Amino acid sequence: MARKSRSLTRLMLDAATGIARLQRRAMKLATSTATKTAAANAKALKASTPRPTTTKTGTGKTSALTPPASPRKRGAAGAGAAALGSGTLSQGTLARSPLQRSVRRPVPAAPVAAAATGTWVAGVFSTPPMQGELIGRLDYFVYLPSSRPAVGLPLIVMLHGCSQSASDLAAGTRMNRLAEREGFAVLYPQQSRGAQSHRCWRWFQPEAGVGAAEADAIANLADSVTQQYRLDPERRYVAGMSAGAGMAALVALRHAHRFAAVGMHSGAVVGAASSTSAGLSTMRRGTLRDPLSLLAGVLGANTRPGRLEDDAALPALILQGMRDPVVAPRNAEQLTKQFLHVNGMDGETPVTAELAVATPDAYRRLDYRRGSKTVVRVCEIAQLDHAWAGGDPAHRFHARRGPDASALLWRFFRSHRREGATAE
Repeated sequence: MARKSRSLTRLMLDAATGIARLQRRAMKLATSTATKTAAANAKALKASTPRPTTTKTGTGKTSALTPPASPRKRGAAGAGAAALGSGTLSQGTLARSPLQRSVRRPVPAAPVAAAATGTWVAGVFSTPPMQGELIGRLDYFVYLPSSRPAVGLPLIVMLHGCSQSASDLAAGTRMNRLAEREGFAVLYPQQSRGAQSHRCWRWFQPEAGVGAAEADAIANLADSVTQQYRLDPERRYVAGMSAGAGMAALVALRHAHRFAAVGMHSGAVVGAASSTSAGLSTMRRGTLRDPLSLLAGVLGANTRPGRLEDDAALPALILQGMRDPVVAPRNAEQLTKQFLHVNGMDGETPVTAELAVATPDAYRRLDYRRGSKTVVRVCEIAQLDHAWAGGDPAHRFHARRGPDASALLWRFFRSHRREGATAE
């Protein structure tokens, strides 16, 4: 009986030893497999990640590279309540200063704007804290064409819409390809998710610590880029799409002495909103108030209420899709009234032309002229909804329909110059 008990015990011990040995082998195999998988993933990630070339430019450092392609998505920029929200800016100053030192790898971006061959530079703009004022710490991208030296080139500041990035706008508008051909630089500031969760520029909160602070930071960034690359301060322009159009208007009105013209694609009437809900209402319906009465709250210190100084006319191009379900076409009518007033042209009759008739690109152009110069131009694009006209539909918020909005902007901008402007 004792012999049987010892045999059974030995058998159980042998079985336990075998099980333990199998468990150790399984663990070793699992660890080896995980290690190989992790190594393979790391190798693939390294192969797919571009290597930035760090270069010194001016007083700071930036990373120049050709970023990877962005995902293909479609939608309506700024559509619905998710398009607007609240956020706060970090403490700092709005003092004008050169670019601060910044070395960074940018967020994944579209290839240097639709096969353009120039230099794509990424960086962060910030200024040192002073007097406790609010400022935006802005990511930014700059495109410099290879077709000619940067010195003396015009600059277009391009502002994206809600739920977009700077690189989305660059790729979808093909603005860099145009810049390469025509010879101008492009600056793409990018709203941070920390300031606004959907990356909306806060045009709908124009008070000093929010929208005005963002507008001032963008203007200061444009000054710094102008100084750094020795661009032409008399030929600086600002444009945007949707929320970017709202911010472009705010930047231009607050800093009319710094910009030669402004372009607004699918933008809301200026000054009608002071909150998220009011911003959504304005986009959908325009304003029930007199649009001219709204200007005093957004004009900069260099202006008197309601109108810019006589030597600070602000040429404006307004583009609007007539099928836009997000920003009602009524907004374009009210923006037109505002910018006619800003330029001292109340009640002027436009010169009207119907272009590309009976095609998907059909649009109506209204030119308000002072002498031979078009000061305010409106393009009503018949079959366009809430998207950049004539853009690359592979990218979010851009449509094939309509005239090439990028080309329209440049043709309008290049006929205007801000005489005597400097990079402050």
